[in-house]
Amino acid sequence: MTEGRVLISESYQPIDQLVKQQTRLTTDRLPGVVIASGEIATIENSAYTANKRMSFEQIQRVLAWQQGMLVFNGQPLDEALTEVSRYTTIKFEIIDSILTQTKVSGYFKANDIDGLLESLKNNFNVQFEKVNNNIIRLSLSNKKNH
Repeated sequence: MTEGRVLISESYQPIDQLVKQQTRLTTDRLPGVVIASGEIATIENSAYTANKRMSFEQIQRVLAWQQGMLVFNGQPLDEALTEVSRYTTIKFEIIDSILTQTKVSGYFKANDIDGLLESLKNNFNVQFEKVNNNIIRLSLSNKKNH
């Protein structure tokens, strides 16, 4: 949450009853969990994970996708490229396995493949080959050193 509060509740009660309760009950007596500004919660398969306090910067990183940005903070290259592929039709093939564990950090536009490739070339000595419109093959530029 970047601002305000959200009540996470099971859907047994109509929304108008929940709204009335929210105005008369204290937060600890509401039928559910309240997430406040600066907190994050996860619900998966109807299971709730406890509130976690986050800094404003951490929240902005988590929500960067809403502005078409991807944020990497030391993820292995193969995981980062998998995330990039979720937002484009491009799939990446990594030829040199040592590249899979290269840690990447930074902000990238989700659809700026050329900018990403240029960054990989300049920062990690990665060369790329566009196999077709949807596949890009990555390898080390100077294999003699590895």
